[in-house]
Amino acid sequence: MTPSLGMRSRYGLSLTDMNAPDNVVAPFVPQIRLYAQWLEKKHGLKFDDYESMWRWSVTELDHFWGSMWEYLDLQSPTPYSAVLAQNTMPGAVWFPGAQVNYAQQVLRHVGPAHQAGFAAIIGDNERGRRRELSWPELRRQVAALARHLQSQGVRPGDRVAAYLPNIPETMVSFLAVVSIGGIWSVCAPDMGTNAVLDRFRQITPKVLIACDGVTYGGKDHERTSVVAELRQALPSVQHVVLWHNLGVGHLPDSADFAKVVAAGGDDPGFAPLWLPFDHPLWIVYSSGTTGLPKASVLSASVLGARAINGAMVGMAEARAFLAFACLGRGVWIEAAAVVLDRQLQGGVGAVKHDADGRGVRRVLCNVGEG
Repeated sequence: MTPSLGMRSRYGLSLTDMNAPDNVVAPFVPQIRLYAQWLEKKHGLKFDDYESMWRWSVTELDHFWGSMWEYLDLQSPTPYSAVLAQNTMPGAVWFPGAQVNYAQQVLRHVGPAHQAGFAAIIGDNERGRRRELSWPELRRQVAALARHLQSQGVRPGDRVAAYLPNIPETMVSFLAVVSIGGIWSVCAPDMGTNAVLDRFRQITPKVLIACDGVTYGGKDHERTSVVAELRQALPSVQHVVLWHNLGVGHLPDSADFAKVVAAGGDDPGFAPLWLPFDHPLWIVYSSGTTGLPKASVLSASVLGARAINGAMVGMAEARAFLAFACLGRGVWIEAAAVVLDRQLQGGVGAVKHDADGRGVRRVLCNVGEG
């Protein structure tokens, strides 16, 4: 399936969105309208309605995706030789010659986003604990954890598995892993030992990043024993980093997440690695209802397409994007993609809600007041 602009039935786009008056004040101009105006100004392309633009996006693949590269201002130290070099499925080859890094795309906006007063990540849990991670602090923690993982032998192509809830530390871990070319995979701590092993055994991770427990439904659930079982059953794991989410567990021969990120002061020399456009980024799994869960590998290009979907429905009108989803599923991936490009998304931060569904309204109210 070729990525394309979001379908009208999904996002509720209409001719009004495409034909909004030119004098509408900036925050209320639909993002798809801004993109259409940019296409006309930069490339002389004018569309009378949404349907004609959508048709162009799925028939003129080179033109559409080339324009998206330009509109998103994607960075590469080397030019691509073609947009779509091989138009076959499976086996399509996109942007050969280009080098990208997902974390680089995020962290390049640290300065402007911070100066504009936007938080990078807002964390909230059932206990009402609200945390904000600034853009400079996000970069500092990502750099510190990335350096630590490299010191433990993580190299491009190595898998790093995470057993973490929907908290800021999970986003920090994801960005740190992919910044050095590692391949990320995560299971939520509401999953038991066997369910996690059904997934992680397939990918032979070198490092496990985990937590000591979670709070759900008003109760604390200790997970240190599960983490110990995972380490014992995964001989490929050479190192464990433990986030003390509850502060109740201890795991011998593991690194303390908080100490790792606190130890790395400012690191102006840190720079994510440039990697081929199709370099693996993330491993997700099917539900496993018909056998073992099936692993699927995503590249940075897939997350970029998800960010485009978010942008085209007006994410720039918001200050935050609430992610309330299981970490291994598509909605959490889209939440990660929301921070792909501050220029397009208008400085939108990600809200990580670690709780059951009863706290969502409170979170939304708190974010709205922040």
